Amino acid sequence: MQKVKLPLTLDPVRTAQKRLDYQGIYTPDQVERVAESVVSVDSDVECSMSFAIDNQRLAVLNGDAKVTVTLECQRCGKPFTHQVYTTYCF
Repeated sequence: MQKVKLPLTLDPVRTAQKRLDYQGIYTPDQVERVAESVVSVDSDVECSMSFAIDNQRLAVLNGDAKVTVTLECQRCGKPFTHQVYTTYCF
């Protein structure tokens, strides 16, 4: 599958009404808050997002994200790589 850059901003209500799905990446330069928390961001953030309207007519965002980062061990101070995977629902 081709890596496509995802938009930085979305209108959740309009996107949910269209029931759109997005799959793509965010570059390490675009994830500043993640970069502040780790030693380095080693890969692109691979994301998938699905928008829908629930039974209460609210816009719902479901998705997941995966990225490889370098963290610093708090015990010995040496860096190590870790793959972070998370799912979310808003």
